[in-house]
Amino acid sequence: IHIKSKLLLPKAVEEEEPEEEDDPRAELVRRLLEYQKYKEAACDLDQYPQLERDLFARVAPEPEVLEESEGGFVAIGLFDLLAALQDVLRESPEPSFHQVDLEQLSVTDRINSILGQLHGQHSLAFGELFPQGVQRNELVVTFLAMLELVKMRMVRLMQNSRFGTIWLHPAVTLEDDQELALGDDSLGYS
Repeated sequence: IHIKSKLLLPKAVEEEEPEEEDDPRAELVRRLLEYQKYKEAACDLDQYPQLERDLFARVAPEPEVLEESEGGFVAIGLFDLLAALQDVLRESPEPSFHQVDLEQLSVTDRINSILGQLHGQHSLAFGELFPQGVQRNELVVTFLAMLELVKMRMVRLMQNSRFGTIWLHPAVTLEDDQELALGDDSLGYS
């Protein structure tokens, strides 16, 4: 409309030499040509592969390199330990009814029990800590006791291979005349 109105307006008569008149249509043509260039560039870009433009490939994480120690055992991670606990919990029986009993389960007692099982042995399988048919609350207390032993650096957890059996190895050696002196309140558990 702007171009059409400029063309319809009367031209002012000038006495001087007429300079080149700017054609209002030239600006429109210039804009259209510029638009056409951008449109062609967009079509050219559309021809490139879509990978990493609209689609993103999922890359697998780098596998963890675990340190190998004596006897071909490998140190385990937290997720390996949790997977082993889930296996043990899955094997424990589901109670058919719920009976509330007041049981005195102590993490300290379970720590002493685990150390007693390890006494005189080179290693103990993770599954041996949890006898068949034990209740879930006992499983949890035993697991907490094992974690406390790891935290106190009295036990090391190792496994032969990825997804293999987890083994408990004593990190300290207790002599026959030495005992672990832990009070009931020393760990903060009841």
